[in-house]
Amino acid sequence: MSQSNWLKYVKFFRQHYLTLIVCAIASAVQSFALLPIALLIRRAFDEAIPAKNLRLLVTIGVIIFVASFASEALNLIVKYRILTITKLITQRLRHELLDRFYTLPRHYHGEAEAGRLHASLVQDTERLDVASSAFLSLFLPAFFAAIVLLGVLAFLNVFLFAAVFAIVPVLFLLNRAMSISLKKYVKAFHKSFETFSKGVLFLLQMIDLVKLQASERFEIGRQKANIEDLRQRSSALVRRQHLYLGAQNTIIVLAGICLLIIGGWAISVGRMTVGDLLSFYVALALLSNQVKTISATIPQLITGHESLDTLVSFLGIEETTGYAGSQQIKFEGQITISNVTFAYQEDPVLKNVDLVIKPGCLTAIKGVSGAGKTTIVNLILGFYRPQTGQLLADGHEFDVLDLAHLRSHIGVVPQDPVIFFGTVRENITYGYPDVGDDEMIRAAKLALAHDFIAEFPDDYDTVVGEKGMRLSGGQRQRLAIARAIMRRPSLLILDEPTNHLDHETIQKLLKNFEKNNERRSTLLISHQQSVVSAAQQIYTLEAGHLVLDSQSSLCSSLI
Repeated sequence: MSQSNWLKYVKFFRQHYLTLIVCAIASAVQSFALLPIALLIRRAFDEAIPAKNLRLLVTIGVIIFVASFASEALNLIVKYRILTITKLITQRLRHELLDRFYTLPRHYHGEAEAGRLHASLVQDTERLDVASSAFLSLFLPAFFAAIVLLGVLAFLNVFLFAAVFAIVPVLFLLNRAMSISLKKYVKAFHKSFETFSKGVLFLLQMIDLVKLQASERFEIGRQKANIEDLRQRSSALVRRQHLYLGAQNTIIVLAGICLLIIGGWAISVGRMTVGDLLSFYVALALLSNQVKTISATIPQLITGHESLDTLVSFLGIEETTGYAGSQQIKFEGQITISNVTFAYQEDPVLKNVDLVIKPGCLTAIKGVSGAGKTTIVNLILGFYRPQTGQLLADGHEFDVLDLAHLRSHIGVVPQDPVIFFGTVRENITYGYPDVGDDEMIRAAKLALAHDFIAEFPDDYDTVVGEKGMRLSGGQRQRLAIARAIMRRPSLLILDEPTNHLDHETIQKLLKNFEKNNERRSTLLISHQQSVVSAAQQIYTLEAGHLVLDSQSSLCSSLI
């Protein structure tokens, strides 16, 4: 599973394969730039210094500097190109995640925790970005350099190389054992961080609930417990990483000590020169730095590996909204529901429902709370697909339509109006930020919102607070209505407007639409008979069945 996930991720780099190959070649070239350094060190100690040849010594120093500078310059260029690519890939991945997020069925968003989805879209993509950058800009160049330096060591002295190479199996076994151990700690840390993130999100969203329930002590205690668990998990992970790096460094130091003993003995018996030992030491030190770089990236790679599994799992969810049409129509406002049966689980909420909402007609559906009125709204919006029957817009089946485009012609005011942190202007014009003031004010006046907005110190630029906390329920409702009608929809849906508006205000609102020649289809959802009495056709929803109670001659003649 994990291997296939990496293969899927590699496909994101398809357009950059050539650049990555060039970067890999450049990394190899950069590694070969290190080759002369060890040889020049040997020549300095075996020839220049004993002969007191200052000119040769300076020349060697200049060559070493130029080689090191060229290597670092090339390394910087490679890292810059790789950084650019990984950021583009992360951007593309986030785009796909966002696109996938909006194609998931409504029930998925209802069942999934917002904190977990937030962690996937934000934290996991960032961890994978860090891991990708670490692998391409640190791990691979260090790996190439290590291969070259191993060749240099073998060339300099096969005997010492064999002694040093003996530690390679030990390092390999240590890396494997520690990697397995680190995965467990990384998973535990991710889970704890996700819990902490969800806790903070809950605290920010449910602050009123906490206070209303007088549960401040309980909630603070719960969040402090999450913080403590995160501290412990984070500390355990860092300790394990330090233990891993410490153990590796200890092995490398032991290798250096063995080299000192063996090399010193070889010099004493005349089997090697001081220059031979020092050049070998320099090459070994360079190799040690590359090994440390490789080791330092392994925790990041493990973290990215876990995040990749989560992201691919999210992208691989096969559920969709059920509609995949692409036809765009100039929607005139007629919705037809034909013989529709729908169930969330087993028991149908709607049974063989028939409904026609005609252009320019005020249609009302009444019924007790929980009867399924809002379910009909969700079906019209394409959030759910019925088990049987079909829906049509202006005679076109939903299956062939681009429902996102269709929804752009439908204005909806839900039972609980959605108001976000920002200004009045931003809330009314959401999705259409370039709309002019005249159009915005027109919508506010139609929604009976302009008068109270004008009383604010900053009128339309007044900040409404998180979820509109600085507004009353009625004010929030009227802002939501203004937003819904601002783009002049062909169909307006008012779902239980009496939750925040009284009967008199609703009737005034409907008359305001009529007086200003706002001819559109309107669907009014309510459980109160007095509210729906002004409708031209009235349906009753009971026990899953929708029955037409009354219909005016005007509405019945409209097609």
